[in-house]
Amino acid sequence: MSETGYPGEIRTAGIAPDGLCADLFSHWLELCAASSAPDRIPVRSQIDMLTLPTQVLPWFFLQERRDGRYQSIIAGTRLTDEFGFEPRGRFMDELLSNAVYHARSKMFDTCLEVGLPFYYRGSLSKPADRYVGFQRLLLPLRATEDAPVCMLFGVLRFYERTALSDRELRLMEFDAGSLFHCSTYENGCWLSWPPGTAAHPGR
Repeated sequence: MSETGYPGEIRTAGIAPDGLCADLFSHWLELCAASSAPDRIPVRSQIDMLTLPTQVLPWFFLQERRDGRYQSIIAGTRLTDEFGFEPRGRFMDELLSNAVYHARSKMFDTCLEVGLPFYYRGSLSKPADRYVGFQRLLLPLRATEDAPVCMLFGVLRFYERTALSDRELRLMEFDAGSLFHCSTYENGCWLSWPPGTAAHPGR
């Protein structure tokens, strides 16, 4: 276990991203190391669709926080197909139930306010009671070098539920949606979030 920037909280090891999320996370670390990334947070001008890992593009997204709401700026083709509509220009609170939005927005807000990546896995329902597993990576971003951290980008990858986990879904108490693991990257390692929760490696 590790103790980090949450005073008095003991943090347990979290689950690191894999697949496309791991590919984009590695790219983000490279952007953080650039001289144009103040305080090791990249700026939007560093996000070049030609240099992003090509395999993540269909699942790539970019959002901006505007007056406390999260608006979609870029959404990959596979995301549009999965959603069944064009999400660009839409706000996240228009697309989720109030309970799920309240829980998810806490992660998005924390990602921007503390400047740390988040990775989480879960399950959502689609028509005909079909459950689909997903994994999502959130990465903080500045609009310009002198701007506050108000944008985030990442990967949202969908799976059939059985491809992601063959166990019963465990709902985390802090989340009103079907989320079964969340990690944040701090001090060079992935730790379970929020503090006090434990990772389930089999998930």
